Amino acid sequence: MDKEEKQSEHIIVNVCARRRVEEGQTTGELQRLRMLAERLTELGITTVGQLAALDAAEAEALDARLGPFTGRMKRDRWIEQARFLAAGDRAGFEAAFGKL
Repeated sequence: MDKEEKQSEHIIVNVCARRRVEEGQTTGELQRLRMLAERLTELGITTVGQLAALDAAEAEALDARLGPFTGRMKRDRWIEQARFLAAGDRAGFEAAFGKL
């Protein structure tokens, strides 16, 4: 995994983690988020660009393979987040989802 891919993965995990903290989730649940990045990598998703490029059917198929994370993709709006990040639109991301 190159530097850009690691940064993209790190951003997704951090955004998800921040949202969980804001919602009052426990440390144990935050540790599961690290597992999420590993699971996405196992499924071949290593960049936000790959998430951004998924169509609805592909996203649904991927979501079904996320095990304990099934449902998170839609609920946390991963595709929308990924599209902002892949486009380098930090301002748009932060307007929709809060500060990175």
